[in-house]
Amino acid sequence: MSDHTSFGLRPIKDLQNMVFHVEKYQRGYKWDVQQVLDLLFDIEEFDADAGGLYCLQPVVVKKHPEGGWELIDGQQRLTTLYIALQTLGHQLPYEIKYKTRTESEKFLPKVCKLSPWKGRFDLRSETKGFEEELNKYW
Repeated sequence: MSDHTSFGLRPIKDLQNMVFHVEKYQRGYKWDVQQVLDLLFDIEEFDADAGGLYCLQPVVVKKHPEGGWELIDGQQRLTTLYIALQTLGHQLPYEIKYKTRTESEKFLPKVCKLSPWKGRFDLRSETKGFEEELNKYW
């Protein structure tokens, strides 16, 4: 019997109540503003009404001994989506726990309180202000 589970394609909402563990061998969050914007613009430009499916690159996990899933690949994407959803005021479907960066784990749930836009965010006109605001707390 294998301890690997094939998730297949899943919408973000299907990650409801999942816990992802980022072990100490993982690098810290390294995406800069441009990489975040590239992802968000890509999502924004997707036309769900035209049919089809928007997919992120794969997220690779394995069962974690403390429960939940060890995040092997996809930390940058899941963290970015977490921050974006939190900033826009959406219910977060998952939790991220960091083995060595516990301050990041404490910071992430507070991101929405940092945003002066209260669930409204114009990617094209307000990114500089958001970056400065976020960097003050990061």
